[in-house]
Amino acid sequence: MTIKRKPKDVNEFIREGGDVPAQSSSKEKKSTTETAIKLRLGKDLLDELDEHLASKRVPPSRNKWILQAIVERLDRDKS
Repeated sequence: MTIKRKPKDVNEFIREGGDVPAQSSSKEKKSTTETAIKLRLGKDLLDELDEHLASKRVPPSRNKWILQAIVERLDRDKS
């Protein structure tokens, strides 16, 4: 990349322009079956969950624990 002097004329700089960003094709994007959601929890409940997870010898992440809880509940409701 060569280094040029700062153009004295702003219009000259604008005329030089540049390329438009290339559109990414859908093939380049990661295909995933996961969807991000927002989950609202009260501070007290979140603190209780964090304390519970911290007490584990190898604490799982909040996300992992919540996913496991959802799966367990769905399995239980199917029965």
